[in-house]
Amino acid sequence: MIAKTDYRPDIDGLRALAVLSVIAYHYGADWLPGGFTGVDIFFVISGYLITRIVKSEMETGRFSFFDFYRRRILRILPAVLVVMLATTAASWFILFPTDYAIAAKNAIYATFGLGNLFSYLHTGYFDQQAELQPLLHLWSLGVEEQFYLIWPFGLMALLGISSSRTRFAVLAILVGIGLGVAAFQVSKQPSAAFYLPVSRAWELALGALVCIAPSIGTVFLSRAAQLVGSLLIVAGWSFVQSDDPFPGLNALFPCLGAALLIWPKKSTRVADWLSLKPLVAIGLVSFSLYLWHWPVLVLFRHINNTTHPHGVTAALLLLLTAALAGLSWRYIETPFRKAQFSFGVRSKVAIVACLVTASLSMWAIIVHQKGIAFRLPEDALLIADKSAMWAWDGCRLTQIQNVPDFCSFGALWSSDAPKVFIWGDSHAEHYAPLLETALNQQEKPVSVGLFPPGCPPIYTASIRRDDAFLQNACPPLTKPMIDFLKRSDDIQVVVFAAFWSNIPNRSYLSSTGEPLPFATIWEEMAKVIQDIGSGKSYYILTDVPSHTDDPAACVASSASGLWRFPCEIENVNSEEFKTREALTSLLASPVGKYALLAGESLCSSFECVQEIEGSFLYRDVNHLRRDLPTDVRYSLVKIMHLNDIFDSGAWSVP
Repeated sequence: MIAKTDYRPDIDGLRALAVLSVIAYHYGADWLPGGFTGVDIFFVISGYLITRIVKSEMETGRFSFFDFYRRRILRILPAVLVVMLATTAASWFILFPTDYAIAAKNAIYATFGLGNLFSYLHTGYFDQQAELQPLLHLWSLGVEEQFYLIWPFGLMALLGISSSRTRFAVLAILVGIGLGVAAFQVSKQPSAAFYLPVSRAWELALGALVCIAPSIGTVFLSRAAQLVGSLLIVAGWSFVQSDDPFPGLNALFPCLGAALLIWPKKSTRVADWLSLKPLVAIGLVSFSLYLWHWPVLVLFRHINNTTHPHGVTAALLLLLTAALAGLSWRYIETPFRKAQFSFGVRSKVAIVACLVTASLSMWAIIVHQKGIAFRLPEDALLIADKSAMWAWDGCRLTQIQNVPDFCSFGALWSSDAPKVFIWGDSHAEHYAPLLETALNQQEKPVSVGLFPPGCPPIYTASIRRDDAFLQNACPPLTKPMIDFLKRSDDIQVVVFAAFWSNIPNRSYLSSTGEPLPFATIWEEMAKVIQDIGSGKSYYILTDVPSHTDDPAACVASSASGLWRFPCEIENVNSEEFKTREALTSLLASPVGKYALLAGESLCSSFECVQEIEGSFLYRDVNHLRRDLPTDVRYSLVKIMHLNDIFDSGAWSVP
């Protein structure tokens, strides 16, 4: 352990700034767009401190792998376990069954130090929004714990190098390689780069590098280093955006900044500021603050039907967080860290082991019972289960060369029946059951193929999403798909459907990484249609009306009996229709003659249809349910004129 005389209050002050920046960011502070980089400051601090402790013990012959891992477990797990148990207890009264099961599964992963792996595996397009998972923040502890698992071995090998300069050079090279790996991975697999340790290890290793670096020789250089470090951290908070590639080169702002603040051992004005008692006090409870702030915020957002807190409400939540953090630090963190229990270390380990076993059993039951669904009445369950609302088994997986994830319905794709090909994203998928219903009204056999890779029918477009496949697969798929359609004479109708109104929100990007304007979308779609050829008919299905907040959650909340504030579903007016500008451009373009205003048909001059025959239509803010009753589907087909795709006119060349 580090002697008390080696204690550096400025590091606790830096911890305070890191946790405060994270909390401010999560509470929606527009003036701190890069506040999330506080987590990276924590990584550098952790790398420095753990290396300092282990290096000291190894050099004096006091290091024990068993003691090291025991201390890490008692330092981290008790406080984390209490937060997870408290979150589980509160969630019983707040979360829908699907969300409750997700939280329990997250807790299981986090107990074994795998919270980051859970986040990586459960932040896809149709998973629960990451910002509404109450234990999501435990991903950062997973990264640290995985680093702690291997770092003593790496440090032991490093200390085996007799030359301190060589030792420093080797670790500096490893940090550089790690940064390069992170920069490469964030461009290819952004979600993996964010959550997995391969692209984060260099940040902790940078803290270790500071620990073994030679001391800065003069006060002037110490002041200069800390001034530059401060400016880098502030620049990261001010200029790094949540949608920027991260980590990677952008992570240099917080990481290099933190390293330059920690490196000087001499007292400077910056170090004195960081050592102010209020900052040091916050830094001492920073771990508990980090643990509690996120579930408190997220569970309130569930109570408030996903709406973010503001003003007095936000202030009260922050006070609650501070109170919980203080209690956690005083009665959980400190006793387990400082051997203040009279019955000794073995008893503490036994207590933790029993709590872990009981907790894992409880979480396993919650997952197995699908979030303890009996807590809700049946009518609320029908609209609260996102997976059930997306269920549809009408599509047969069909093997076609160079066409991944292809499925078909209606007549067999291998038959001689005329064919319809649907190309798009999840909005193509939510239209599929309705097109199946329309197809059932036809007298002639027709085969319909569905290809929903999430890619728009545009040559140069890529997609900006967390899903690694969607991020990188579009340009390589587009040309082969066009070639496939050109040579498939039996495909007589091509239907395009996508979330068109999300184009200006930067879901679709050009090959240079810039947002695609509406005009470019329609111009490039015209090129695609021209290249496929004039021997087919084309339809472009427009967006259904979108909501700002999840209307299905609002309906379910009202019927659930859970701790939820009353909410009202917004009345989506056709004048507020997000694709209005897009539709205007589309209908004025050469492509316009192919447009089918399916989504627009749901709106009158005053309001848009959201319920038919007692069935609420929406799964979330912009997707229709796929589990709607058959009679409701027939009504939607009629309202949206989807039969037009299959009528006799659709089989002639436009």
